[in-house]
Amino acid sequence: MTSKTDRPFANTAQHTDPVSAPAEQREQLHVLASALAEERGDGDGAHLLRCPSGQEVALPAVIVTLLAHIAEVLVRGDAVSVTPVGQVLPIWQAAALLGVSSAHLTRLLDDGRLPSHEREARRRVRLDDLLAFSRESDAQRRVALDELMRLTEAFGGYDDELGHDG
Repeated sequence: MTSKTDRPFANTAQHTDPVSAPAEQREQLHVLASALAEERGDGDGAHLLRCPSGQEVALPAVIVTLLAHIAEVLVRGDAVSVTPVGQVLPIWQAAALLGVSSAHLTRLLDDGRLPSHEREARRRVRLDDLLAFSRESDAQRRVALDELMRLTEAFGGYDDELGHDG
């Protein structure tokens, strides 16, 4: 059984309110973001967190990556909110992660381009399936863009239309 001290954020684990950095902290955040980006390290334990008590804790690489992203967002003046994502997602949440409408995601599921599962009489998408689909879609877009660029160069690009010499 876990105690309250084992899970200090149990009551806030669903979602945190957006947090932004005060202007006077942005320079410090810039230094942090730069340091984390330059010195990501090769794995777990490359970075240490020193607690006010003096205790040092090795940071897993995933935490360092998240801290770097959070610092970059805060430096820009934007706010950050942390929302846990379960391993099995409802349609609306899977669609939001892909940046598409629920209707479009449903068509992808209906067409068999992305697997879905029934859970509690509702259709769900596994996070690993969603991430694999996203990576595959990104790769296909890159290939198509490369081909478009190749064809554009092969046919002289846009120089003729703009009145420029190649």
